[in-house]
Amino acid sequence: MNFFGGPAKGTRVDLDTNHLHYQRYRAQGELPPQPLRFCRRALALIANPAFDADAFITGHAPLRDLVFRIFKGWMRRTNEIKTVILP
Repeated sequence: MNFFGGPAKGTRVDLDTNHLHYQRYRAQGELPPQPLRFCRRALALIANPAFDADAFITGHAPLRDLVFRIFKGWMRRTNEIKTVILP
């Protein structure tokens, strides 16, 4: 799992550390050296009609489903591995 998006200071996520440790899951924050440049480039690629971004998305879910549905689905290795989380 990769956390990206510049969360506010003090933002917390409750995770089952047993799964992180014994199932060898990996959680990381993402902050490239030049984040604005990479974000602009990524948005330009996604906005290009020749790039089918929808082909990479395997599911959509509201934020409230993240822990109880999405994380559990990932642990069961369901097909929703590239899920768009909606606020």
